Amino acid sequence: MKRILFTFLLLSFFSFSHAQFDWVSANNGLPDECAPNDMAVSENGDIYAIINRTGGYNATLYKSVNDGQTWILVNTNGLPDGQWANSIIIKDNTMFVGTGMCGEDLYRSVDFGHNWIPSNSGLPDESAPNGFAVSDNGDIYTIINRSGGYNASLYKSVNDGQTWILVNTNGLPDGQWASSIIIKNDLMFVGTGMCGDDLYRSDVLTLIENKVENHLNVFPNPTSSQLTIEIEQELINTCYTLCDQYGRVVQQGVFENTEHSISVEHLSPGFYFLQVENQPGLTKKIVIQ
Repeated sequence: MKRILFTFLLLSFFSFSHAQFDWVSANNGLPDECAPNDMAVSENGDIYAIINRTGGYNATLYKSVNDGQTWILVNTNGLPDGQWANSIIIKDNTMFVGTGMCGEDLYRSVDFGHNWIPSNSGLPDESAPNGFAVSDNGDIYTIINRSGGYNASLYKSVNDGQTWILVNTNGLPDGQWASSIIIKNDLMFVGTGMCGDDLYRSDVLTLIENKVENHLNVFPNPTSSQLTIEIEQELINTCYTLCDQYGRVVQQGVFENTEHSISVEHLSPGFYFLQVENQPGLTKKIVIQ
């Protein structure tokens, strides 16, 4: 089986055949003097490349349906003009693009890049999403460089980018630019520095899941009427929020005891997310039947 690896060098695409160990130019259909900044592959095998055109701040999206032999422009209604695009990822039918070098926006598309909407709910103002990764359970992580460009932080979405919550990143250095992120099984890797600094590794995925299980127990789940929430003593008098899959708040309250019950009979069937105030990563997915 022929395996192809794509990379970019300054203003050009190159493809690499594993069988031959040779690189060839793969720019057919791309504009002259463009900077391919990131790539993603859809489930059907199409390759998408986010391109910054001449001048560096005119992001466009290109697609190849023949393993990079030719590229075609994808209309990107909703992506801002004059923006630098630095990252792209595809999860199922949803595509995400991070824009801005020193603080702009994150955008989401559910039609493979033809139409885009902002997807910044929960992210700090003036933040530059610089990379994405998807865990085995479907959570999306993005590494953010906050205002000023050198303050990396990690955010997670459990509802396909509708809302984002901050993840504690004990051990990542302050004042660093985060350049990349990847997840393999329960391990997460983050690269920092614009001109070469450090690589960090964490089993944060396992830690986050353990934290949820230890601090938040929800049953029955799925449910159609009543939901019981068991919490640790330390979470008493903490606020909680129940959001639908679009990030809209449908119910709020305060944990008054270690066991708390809420009625969900008025809610439409679907997925919901229970979030605990000021507890990054403490989110539980709820199914209403």
